[in-house]
Amino acid sequence: MVVWIVVCVVLHIDAGQVFVFGSGLSEKMPSLLNRGRLHIGNINQNIVNAEFATEGPVYQRALELKNELDQGVKKPFGYLIEANTGDTAGQKQITFVRQVTAAACLPELLSDSTFPVDVKSRVQGLLNKFQGNSIGSLTDTAGLKMVRRHIAEFIRRRDNSPAQWEDIIIVPGLSAAVKILSSLMNFSSNGEPTGVLVPVPQFPLLTQALTDFGVRKIDYYLEEETGWSVDVNELEQALSEAKTHCHCRPGAIVVINPGNPTGQVLSRTNMEDIVKFAEREKLLIIAFEVYQDNVYNDHVFHSFKKVLCEMAAPYKNTELVSLMSCFRGYAEEVGLRGGYMELHNIDPEVKDFLKKNIMISDSPPVCAQIALDCMTKPPRPGEASYPLFASERAALLTSVGERATLVNREINRVPGLSCQHVLGSFFAFVKVEMPEKAAERAKSLNHSPSTFYAL
Repeated sequence: MVVWIVVCVVLHIDAGQVFVFGSGLSEKMPSLLNRGRLHIGNINQNIVNAEFATEGPVYQRALELKNELDQGVKKPFGYLIEANTGDTAGQKQITFVRQVTAAACLPELLSDSTFPVDVKSRVQGLLNKFQGNSIGSLTDTAGLKMVRRHIAEFIRRRDNSPAQWEDIIIVPGLSAAVKILSSLMNFSSNGEPTGVLVPVPQFPLLTQALTDFGVRKIDYYLEEETGWSVDVNELEQALSEAKTHCHCRPGAIVVINPGNPTGQVLSRTNMEDIVKFAEREKLLIIAFEVYQDNVYNDHVFHSFKKVLCEMAAPYKNTELVSLMSCFRGYAEEVGLRGGYMELHNIDPEVKDFLKKNIMISDSPPVCAQIALDCMTKPPRPGEASYPLFASERAALLTSVGERATLVNREINRVPGLSCQHVLGSFFAFVKVEMPEKAAERAKSLNHSPSTFYAL
């Protein structure tokens, strides 16, 4: 019996730490008494049937351990790392981001002589774009125009290809972006709902967001033996089976690069094959590129936007939505809840509809937009904050890269454990050779083998 577990590559590891991960498994909700007009039987069944990472026995056991630690119960560890909630595990935040965010929240800090001049200039420039010169006001629902312009400039520098600020939508977290796209694709043609090709393994919130809107998930399996690459033959088989058995209309393919939780970085050739497949099957590519800064051992990250733009027609015309969060990677400001999506080769009427659709939502968090501005337009050489920013960024990326190598090497030394090389992101996806008796024991307890191992 083989099971897989996820190991998070964190910055600070000592004997007093334990890793805790949401299992992605759920025990089904118990029936509720039919009280009042709303009950479990007449609410959105897509949400009822969704599997939440905070429901499973692994998460419940983690809560028990945390409560015991809070009560002073002695354990062989001092505290838990709640990796399922974006625990930064002691990582030091980037000073420039924190200074700009702090001064924007409290402009009186602009008179503080310890704040560099470029921090003060950035804050004043941002505040001038807010109504009343205060972050207490809301922005456009797609985000502050100045920040969106800076994001477009960042994309142009990264890819050496055109990017328009009007195609940028700032979102309160990438799960919100998936929900926006799911609501757009939640369309039934001849009684068949939309299906989306989703990689396995994947992170739980992706599946949950799709399920909430009734979008059918079409699993395609990454090829472990080739470093979790995407096999086009597997894509074609998954698509064929979906059309035959799932009775859905495939409309998009999700690609996660660098991989979460598999830690791979797709080669340019593999990405070109995916683009050709998507164009041939008329699929929208939804590219999660959150960990693009976290690439190790001389490997190179290519964005789907860059790869697609450098291909010949018709592939350069493939529809693409790229998702990015500047609160992963070296910034790790998860609690600010911010990211953006870029719409490329999307029909203008669809873009207009999408922007109208988000107008009923609140604007993205203001502090998240400020931090996004800092990460997509960081200090430049010659500016006061640049030396510290450059040293902090380099130290963080080097540290994570070294730990990725360490985790990979040590895991593969343990009998019964193995994992592919960690080329990017924060995760090592570990294969566990489980004895058959252990698998039988798991079954007797009504647990999956992976849950049994984690418990």
